[in-house]
Amino acid sequence: LAYQRSMYTDTIDFWARVEEFDLATGKSKLVQGPREGVLDWYADRDGVVRMGIGSSLDGRTSRLLYRESADSPVRTIDRTRGPDDRMTIPSLFLRDKSKALIVEDDADGFSALYELDLTNFKRGKQLFATPGYDIGGIVPDPAGDGVLGVAVEENRPTIKWIDPAMAALQARLEARVKGAQVEIASM
Repeated sequence: LAYQRSMYTDTIDFWARVEEFDLATGKSKLVQGPREGVLDWYADRDGVVRMGIGSSLDGRTSRLLYRESADSPVRTIDRTRGPDDRMTIPSLFLRDKSKALIVEDDADGFSALYELDLTNFKRGKQLFATPGYDIGGIVPDPAGDGVLGVAVEENRPTIKWIDPAMAALQARLEARVKGAQVEIASM
């Protein structure tokens, strides 16, 4: 659970900390201490806090903090330097701990899904794009460390399944109700 221990900005407890709670006993242990400017922390599927997003106290710049594993130090790996500058922020940490997924604009200015190498924070190969349209989000697999599909806004909101089993299921359902909009809403 990420939370603030104070509403006063002049104390370190204003900034988010992350604690792991044992629901049976109510006891907690600190997983990630507060860092000045950081209100958002993100964990991977194993509960390891891997990323934080913070801003300077004047709000003019932002920074991305990252760590590779629970025993690695948190370090700043990217920062904005002005209002038009953008950071590369992972959307999903993959099973391979050195890889993540990002949604960034392609050469035509529309968002696409790419691999991100977490060892050097370089954008890798493009995994998905819909020419002329932006991506609305990623549909993670049940484990939370892989991707099943991508939400897109073409003529209507829909999910384009990357996973072959989900794509086949979508095709079977659409064949049964010809002409109707089919949406897999739950697994």
